[in-house]
Amino acid sequence: MATNTQFFFLSCPAHGEEQVEIIDSVTGELESGDLSSDNGVIFDLYPLELTADQPVLIYLESQDFDPYLILMDAEGNKLDENDDLYDTDASILINQIDPQGYGVIVTSNKPGVTGEYKLQIILPNASQLIEIQGHQSLIQAEATMKEGSKESLLQAIELFKQGLAFYGQINIINRETIFALNRLGTIYSNFGENSQALAYYEQAVPLAQQLQDNALEGATFNNIGSIYNALGDRQTAINYYQRALALVRKAGDKTEEMTTINNLGVAYDNLGESEKALQYYAEALALGKSLNDMEMMGTSLSNIGLAYNNLGERDKALEYYQEALILSRSVGDRQGEAVRLNNIALIYDGFGEKDKALEYYIQSLIIAEAVGDQSLQGSVISNVALVLDGLGQKAQALEYYQQALALARLVGDRSGEGIRLNNIALLYDSIGEKDQALDYYKQALKLTRETGDRLVEGAILSNIGYVYDGLGQMDQAMDYYQQALVLRREIKDRDGEGLTLNNIGTIYYARQDYTQALNYYEQALALSRAVKNVGLEATILSNIGYVEFDQRKYDKSTLFLTQAIDLFESINSEDLSDELKVSYFDTYLYNYFRLQESLIAQNQPALALEIAERGRARALVELLNKRFAQDANFIPSEKPTIAALKKIAGDRQSTLVTYALIPTQDLSAPLKLYVYVISPSGTMEFRQMDFNQDLKDVDFVELLQTTRQSVTRRSPSDIIARRTAQEVSASLQQLHQILIDPIADLLPKNANAPVIFIPQGALFGIPFPALQDSDGQYLIDKHTILTAPSIQVLAQTAQQKQRLQQRASNLSPALVVGNPYPYPDNLDNLENAANEAKQIGQLLGVQPLIGKQAREETVLAQMPQAEVLHFATHASFDEQNGLESAIYLTAEAGQNNNDLLNTPGRITAAEIFHHFETNPLHANIAILSACDTGQGEITGDGVIGLSRSLIAAGVPSILVSLWSVDDASTEKLMTQFYQEWQQQGLGKAAALRQAMLKLKQEYPEPYYWGAFTLIGEAD
Repeated sequence: MATNTQFFFLSCPAHGEEQVEIIDSVTGELESGDLSSDNGVIFDLYPLELTADQPVLIYLESQDFDPYLILMDAEGNKLDENDDLYDTDASILINQIDPQGYGVIVTSNKPGVTGEYKLQIILPNASQLIEIQGHQSLIQAEATMKEGSKESLLQAIELFKQGLAFYGQINIINRETIFALNRLGTIYSNFGENSQALAYYEQAVPLAQQLQDNALEGATFNNIGSIYNALGDRQTAINYYQRALALVRKAGDKTEEMTTINNLGVAYDNLGESEKALQYYAEALALGKSLNDMEMMGTSLSNIGLAYNNLGERDKALEYYQEALILSRSVGDRQGEAVRLNNIALIYDGFGEKDKALEYYIQSLIIAEAVGDQSLQGSVISNVALVLDGLGQKAQALEYYQQALALARLVGDRSGEGIRLNNIALLYDSIGEKDQALDYYKQALKLTRETGDRLVEGAILSNIGYVYDGLGQMDQAMDYYQQALVLRREIKDRDGEGLTLNNIGTIYYARQDYTQALNYYEQALALSRAVKNVGLEATILSNIGYVEFDQRKYDKSTLFLTQAIDLFESINSEDLSDELKVSYFDTYLYNYFRLQESLIAQNQPALALEIAERGRARALVELLNKRFAQDANFIPSEKPTIAALKKIAGDRQSTLVTYALIPTQDLSAPLKLYVYVISPSGTMEFRQMDFNQDLKDVDFVELLQTTRQSVTRRSPSDIIARRTAQEVSASLQQLHQILIDPIADLLPKNANAPVIFIPQGALFGIPFPALQDSDGQYLIDKHTILTAPSIQVLAQTAQQKQRLQQRASNLSPALVVGNPYPYPDNLDNLENAANEAKQIGQLLGVQPLIGKQAREETVLAQMPQAEVLHFATHASFDEQNGLESAIYLTAEAGQNNNDLLNTPGRITAAEIFHHFETNPLHANIAILSACDTGQGEITGDGVIGLSRSLIAAGVPSILVSLWSVDDASTEKLMTQFYQEWQQQGLGKAAALRQAMLKLKQEYPEPYYWGAFTLIGEAD
């Protein structure tokens, strides 16, 4: 393009009193039969010879089509082209005249478009030349603005101001002036400088009114509304949007009408009125369809998805987001495509499908980078950080947050910068680094106050208060909460106001000022109900219940805690993954403990047991209900009743022992031990111990740790071995005294009668068979022992057992895996495991998979066809992410890895959980003859690990170990177990007991025989 030509928007040929000279003027028409390009664009070509010695303006206008000018030199080379900013004219300024002449092309630059036009060649006067300079600045500003970087936006601001200054010299007020003021407002809004943005928008309003330009006035009101919406003042935003809508409809501007209707929907969505928002979005979508505006249709579909997401209907949201994505791709809207991919990722994140969410975020990020949208890049990277944060990958999440923060600063997005500083602060608070959290919160607070983002300011003030609350600095916490409350009331942030009132109530509760605490909680409760925030309502009901409990008003405490639990359980968690569901249930686990206390205080142990059972393994119970719902004979578990729990004990002729460790409010230590015992005859008894009274000299947490350490310790020294044996006996006897002695009279006298222990929390790690009474007798000497995550799970494993009785007859008797050496990372060869597998294979009549035969794909393929699963191999467990616990198989060649929990050649709990989701296993027992296979991540849902995944896959009985077992003694224990079970015809639990008793004669120390426990079905 030649450097001596520039384009110019001219709203009329002359301004002021100065006259212009029109060199030539042509009225023409684009019509069928005119010249046309290969793609059907119709055009007229005019030769132009100029002799003037001053700049010349070529000006084209049309009411029939959007004019497009092309200027060529005498040889037909393109010098310039111009479509200008609006739809009725175009212009090109020639600064230096070429005597060789020019060619001027008049067109719409769109295939098949026809219509009348007027072409003029003008010698501009002095005023017009100033106007041209102004317009040159504005055109340059527009191009610079599109670059999107902070530097380019700052440069665009100066160019827009320069252009307006030129117009000011000649007192021009035109559409371009108003447009430039709106552009300045938009840039300052993007920078988060909302007061500056408002100032420019408000300058534009009277000018649009002076020109009686309804369309531009409406567009400006739209922009003002968006500022108020961003600041959290939704009602003011709605008022401006309504004014804008009336104006753009009057002007007949359908595109701006669609934008305004969508904006109204967004404002109502932000108010929590998503149903009303849907009405506006549907109206905008219909308008978009009538105009065939695919881009705006995509926006409306995406907004509908957002509304459904806010309503908790994620499946519907996903459907609309995907439809919007298809539209964006069909019209080549790459930026819209990136936004839709980001939205879809948010849905999958909400489902708990983190891998899928990350997959969509990466797709979105690639496109955002390709189109150079750094602001969107920052948003997507921040969302990736949120996923990683939720997965507990704090270091990686922090790295991504910092990248997102840097991008916000790069593009000058001060509002986004404040939000990312807040997110970094939240992360630091979650890992206990309170000082770092406060530092980032205060940076975010300063920034949001500068940008005027009062909605975010209120959230940050509340967050700072929460940090000081956690530090025990109540006065400072109260100060920030009060600041947040004032601000949130001013901007009518009712959700935030309710949350802050609740937090203030919590301060008064900590000060034991129960009257004030209840006052604030009741205000918060009313607000939470008004805005239909069920989660907050449930939290406040819990808090009121705690206040009433501390005042020993147990009837009221029971009422409020029951309402809270009912509300928590009513919140739809169907869309959540099992992992997220476990995490979600854990957030309100304390309510079940406190309600049990309240009921026990009123001498209602039966109701307390119902509540204890409701709080156990909820995610697993719901999962089994869902997975086996299609089975004709499957009866889903419902809310437990004492009658139903007694029936389970009677049906299996077992004594059920449920433990509940009632913790402190911060869950850091146990306060009380509750024990509920149901006999096969249906009687229920309750016993309790108070750690502050009955066991005030016992550090129970330390006792559990030392017992595990001592029972699993071996020493080659006889003296140390004897000392260790004494320590083991002392620990096991003390645990027996605490856990068994209070209920010993309730346990069956018949050693063959099953006793099923339902542990809770750290008690899952207790080796119940090895607990020793004061006479030196072990519990396994007197009882047949099993464990289970909850009584309801027992009912469901019983149904799995029944399901397997109708299974196909062509199954293999067993899949036996033994010592699949070589292992990943050069793990030790387990020769006894190979011998164990060979002996068991011979007993069951199958060929075991030994060594390199036990490849992952082979094992996974054979698992669904086996009646018995037996793994004699290495294993690992993960206390932080139980689904990463694994059974080890043979390593793939060339794929060694130094990280034990990230190696090939293994089957993880996650793989078992997902691989057999729709194709359940047919095994009646899975025996994990390996180290620590009963360990994992302890949650309110039980132990998340291999055993839970196998139960979820349909296996009714699981035999696992609680510590790293001895290879040789384990071979003998397992061989004896199969002899008792398969050859002697004993039930699984009875067979395990006999195997333990016989092994105990050869290996008296509990380390050798006490690690294994049977979970689920006894027979």
